[in-house]
Amino acid sequence: MFVLLGFVWHRARAAIKLNLNKCIVLGLFSAQKVLQNNTIQTSRCPRHLKIKNWETGTILQDALHHEAKEVLNCQNKVCQGSLMNPKGLIRGPREEPIPRDKLLHQAAEFIHLFYNTLQKAETEEHTTRLEAVAQEIERTGTYQLTKEELIFATKQAWRNAPRCIGRIQWSNLQVFDARSCTNAKEMFEHLCRHVEYATNGGNIRSRILCLLPFFPFSQLCIQLGWRAKYGCFDVLPLVLQADGQDPELFELPPELVLEVSMEHPTYEWFKDLDLKWYALPAVSNMLLEVGGLEFTACPFNGWYMGTEIGVRDFCDARRYNILQEVGRRMGLETNKLSSLWKDKAVIEVNIAVLHSFQKQSITIMDHHSAAESFMKYMQNEYRIRGGCPADWVWLVPPISGSITPLFHQEMLNYIISPFYYYQVTCMGDYNLRDLDKETLLLVVTSTFGNGDAPSNGKTLQNALLSMKQLSNKFRYAVFGLGSSMYPEFCAFACLVHQKLAQLGAFPVSPMGEGDELNGQEEAFRNWAILTFQEINYLPGDHLGIFPANRKALVDGIISHVADAPPFNEIFRLETCRDCGYWAPYKKFPACTLSQALMHFLDVTSPPSQQLLRSFSQLAEDKSEKERLNLLCHNLEEYNKWKFYNSPTILEVLEEFPSIRLSTSFLLSQLPLLKPRYYSISSSQDWEPQELHLTVAVVTYRSRNGKGPVHHGVCSTWLNTVALKKTIPCFIRSAAGFQLPKDPRKPCILIGPGTGIAPFRSFWQQRHFDLEKKGIQGRGLILLFGCRHSSLDHLYREEMEEMHRKGILQEVYTAYSRHPGSPKVYVQDLLRNKLEAEVYRLLHEEEGHLYVCGDIHMASEVAKTLKEMFAKKLSLTEEEAEDYCFQLKVR
Repeated sequence: MFVLLGFVWHRARAAIKLNLNKCIVLGLFSAQKVLQNNTIQTSRCPRHLKIKNWETGTILQDALHHEAKEVLNCQNKVCQGSLMNPKGLIRGPREEPIPRDKLLHQAAEFIHLFYNTLQKAETEEHTTRLEAVAQEIERTGTYQLTKEELIFATKQAWRNAPRCIGRIQWSNLQVFDARSCTNAKEMFEHLCRHVEYATNGGNIRSRILCLLPFFPFSQLCIQLGWRAKYGCFDVLPLVLQADGQDPELFELPPELVLEVSMEHPTYEWFKDLDLKWYALPAVSNMLLEVGGLEFTACPFNGWYMGTEIGVRDFCDARRYNILQEVGRRMGLETNKLSSLWKDKAVIEVNIAVLHSFQKQSITIMDHHSAAESFMKYMQNEYRIRGGCPADWVWLVPPISGSITPLFHQEMLNYIISPFYYYQVTCMGDYNLRDLDKETLLLVVTSTFGNGDAPSNGKTLQNALLSMKQLSNKFRYAVFGLGSSMYPEFCAFACLVHQKLAQLGAFPVSPMGEGDELNGQEEAFRNWAILTFQEINYLPGDHLGIFPANRKALVDGIISHVADAPPFNEIFRLETCRDCGYWAPYKKFPACTLSQALMHFLDVTSPPSQQLLRSFSQLAEDKSEKERLNLLCHNLEEYNKWKFYNSPTILEVLEEFPSIRLSTSFLLSQLPLLKPRYYSISSSQDWEPQELHLTVAVVTYRSRNGKGPVHHGVCSTWLNTVALKKTIPCFIRSAAGFQLPKDPRKPCILIGPGTGIAPFRSFWQQRHFDLEKKGIQGRGLILLFGCRHSSLDHLYREEMEEMHRKGILQEVYTAYSRHPGSPKVYVQDLLRNKLEAEVYRLLHEEEGHLYVCGDIHMASEVAKTLKEMFAKKLSLTEEEAEDYCFQLKVR
């Protein structure tokens, strides 16, 4: 065995030397010609393709394309260069390890490129490194890049990216090596630091973060419990998966997301569109291939070119599609294409984007400057490397066309290593071997032909039928779609259901069948209710509730509607499309007017300036119209009015009674009623059949305490809702606000008032773990605050019981309105009683600190912590802030 290993090792060394010699020959001559007598004629001029600029007449000669590694999607008779996702640019991670001899060859090519760039090719250092790589591949089947090689590879891959117009900055890319990550939480911490570093207060820095190679990514947001916030500009969560573990969901802290509100330098009304965008253009689906290695977790950012937002994001018909609205507000002839209204409007949108970013000193580049910089970069690349891969279709900006120099420049598109690939996975590509990693499988499928799978399920069908057993007995549920007019009704769904049961998987519910001839949607709804009857949550999670508006408020609004239908008449709102047909308005279902106002529409939030502008057009009284026009055009006056009155829609109608409302206007213009979120204050293990909330019923008077009484929408509804009434709600996971997995870790809980809610779930969970599982966790330290000990000291008896049992190690209480005593707040307790202990638990023992409550309290606690750590560690204010941030993402 030892002799055999030695023999293989020597063969590997010989292969390396052969490749090196071949590279040297190509480097010197690059092209050879075989003559008729089989002799080889070497040319000192490389074979090249001529690239012409039709505006200047400049000719460039491309020889770099000979290094191309992939075949792009064009064919002999068809050019497919304008495809969005050509096969050559898209690939997922390999399903099988690369053979060692192939990996060795690719590694040797990369190592040679690295040392050749450093002008150290053929040196002893180069040879030694090659031998070390070959030995590591022989021993382990793979190899590790040095940090210097990784930095070189990431920069080189950006340099080789044919679709990037900003590559002139490739050498300035900042690379952060995070290959030591072993779990999703560590990845999230690195990503938070990435976002913070790259955002840089608006002075955007290009950065790439290299995580584990061979990293499989799955889009499982919904299955992981994320719920959209139903806004136009929601920040998607990160779904991270490390080393074959289950994927985990993380929401970015709001303070890391720098947003830019859009305004126009001359059009005041542009603000009323309520547009905004994100300062940092982050890309998370790139795969870095280098030297036979794959890094599939390689988040990257640069900075925006204005047209990416202004043309594509805001104006594309399949995106925000604001072009017609902007044209209408500009007074353009939007019904006449020859007026070129689209061109005028899109220019103003781009001016607004550039102006908004520049006003906040956030890095952005206009498309003319970007085009000029790319031309300089391209010419420099031809001078240095003899070529520059470039995708003309992608690089030419979406506006201005031939007045940018890129339009006139011929380009060659090819792939050379290192390279960033896009990762796209089709549902039909699901690998059935991954079934052993699943915990829950849901199958919703139709049936084709004589009981066959649909076209994208053929591979799944064949693989499933060939399976003999499952090593992991997961849970599953199947729902079939079909028509009972065919004899093989839902046959494929039945096949899947029976096969999974035969393999030993556990059905969550009986198989469901949806007949398109007989209530398919109702059948699916019943199956879903049966399948998803359990509600699962963890301590620290939130409950999102869809509340109802007060009946008195709804009735008052309806009394101002001129054409209000009868109270029990059900209607469906429709909108007329451009092509002339009417389509259902999908914001809410068919219902009565009172149901729409009570359950679906927000009637308590102060109206926006845009809505006030619409109201002004409906007002019949001249003085009211003038007042409404002032409010919708003067931001300062609007804010004074809004914050003083905090008016509901009913109060606006009472203040301006000449407004003539129609039912269709009201239903189409009012915003949707958003869910309200509450921290769950119970443990599912301790209370398996119940879910507890701790809610303060909100009431207040506007106009400095002299105005009408306002009621909190959800808290008032919960306080008055009838017993056994169904509460429409959902669980929102709070992955960053849960008990540590190690119960021995110290925890400090800070929650005044109803902020105590999640911490009640914490101590109930620890109580359950102690009583039912025998797990003795470390005692929790609780800081609670309220006004008066006998008035609003929530859960006092429970706290005392948990303290006696050792679940709560210490309980500190701050009373802010106790007779005969000075006001004390939770931050005072931190400073005066716990400074040394907080320092020890967080700094030395890597404990956890949780804060729940209003924003003012949280900011005061954060300020106190920074002062404490600055004092203890002798830090400057900036260093203390950075230290606290590191604690937060740790």
